[in-house]
Amino acid sequence: MINELKSIDTIFGLDDSEDNLNEENQNRNEIVNISPDRLVDYRKSDIGKKRYNDQDLQDLADSIKEHGILQPVLIRPIENDVYEILAGHNRKDGAILADLDTVPCIIKECDDTQAELVFIESNLEKGLDHFSESEKIELIYRRHAALKAQGRRTDLEKDPETTTAAKEFNLSRSTVTRYMKLHKLTSNLKKLLDNKLLPVVSGLEVAEFPEELQEQLFFYLENKNKKLDTKTAQSLASYYQKGKLNADTMLKILEGTLKPRKKQNSYKMNKKVFKKYFRPEQPQAEVEEIIIKALEMYFHEGQEGE
Repeated sequence: MINELKSIDTIFGLDDSEDNLNEENQNRNEIVNISPDRLVDYRKSDIGKKRYNDQDLQDLADSIKEHGILQPVLIRPIENDVYEILAGHNRKDGAILADLDTVPCIIKECDDTQAELVFIESNLEKGLDHFSESEKIELIYRRHAALKAQGRRTDLEKDPETTTAAKEFNLSRSTVTRYMKLHKLTSNLKKLLDNKLLPVVSGLEVAEFPEELQEQLFFYLENKNKKLDTKTAQSLASYYQKGKLNADTMLKILEGTLKPRKKQNSYKMNKKVFKKYFRPEQPQAEVEEIIIKALEMYFHEGQEGE
């Protein structure tokens, strides 16, 4: 359960503290009834809009018919008497299903950044457990971006906002940082996070890959219905870090057909030994020829001694 999150009432200044009992706030936070056809979904994302399945929505509609909408929908004006929903998408859908002519709303004037933060906070009131991995990534990243737009520090190593986010999301600070890194995955690979073909640990290994390689990885995993295990992901990452990962190499690693190079035995001659028997300017080929002849003589004499 998230303990540090501000309630929607606090975010909008709708609490019952003395500071909000003046006439200006009462007028500003007045509940108004608006036709649902004038309410549009928050434009930036599908996150949180359809938390209810058909049966849940029907149950909500039945409750609305009996008790009405107990918590107003939070909206902001956009244009031509149309309003954007920041919190309460399911309540609006339930109202339509219940054949209500109007929906109780509270109108809030706010800019895009404020609207983004309110939308995110409203979705986080019940915690992250009911979100998919890709939705968690999106929420955490967008909250970070919105705070940055407000001029807040967002350095991941020393960022106090990352620590605050960790408390609000009920996650460790390192987990928040990992989700930020996972945002670099393509939308297709994020889908594989949701269906478990790409575990989070493996996703972190490939998050830095360019889009072309990520898409190749996606098509392989999806078509083969194959899970990317940690060992294979680490092998891909190792080749990428060395600048040796391309489409052909990736396929061989995924198929398990890339044979490791055999280690060649080598010997580095001691500097004192080299100086004793060879000149500094002596060509390497000449040095090797002398060593080979010396070894042949050594082994030849050893065989004769037997």
